[in-house]
Amino acid sequence: MGEHQSGKYPGHTDHRRPVELVHADWFERITDAIAAERQNKGWSRAKEALIAENWERLQFLTKRPSAQRTSPNPTTSR
Repeated sequence: MGEHQSGKYPGHTDHRRPVELVHADWFERITDAIAAERQNKGWSRAKEALIAENWERLQFLTKRPSAQRTSPNPTTSR
C-alpha cells in the first residue's frame, strides 16, 4: 500500500491516488494469487458486490451468463 500511495512505481494506481485497500486474500502459491487477480480484473459489478460484502449478488454475478438468465437477480446491496 505504501508503494501505491507514494507513486513509487508508475502504472495503474499512479494516477488514482489516494488508493484504499478494500479486499485482500492470502494464497499459498503465487500462481493461485495471479489466477485470482486475473479473474477479478474481468469483473465489474461483481467487484462492487465483493467490496460491499453482498455475497448473494456476488454469487449471482459470477455465474455463467446462461445460468444468470435462469436465476433470480439479487439487486439489494448491503
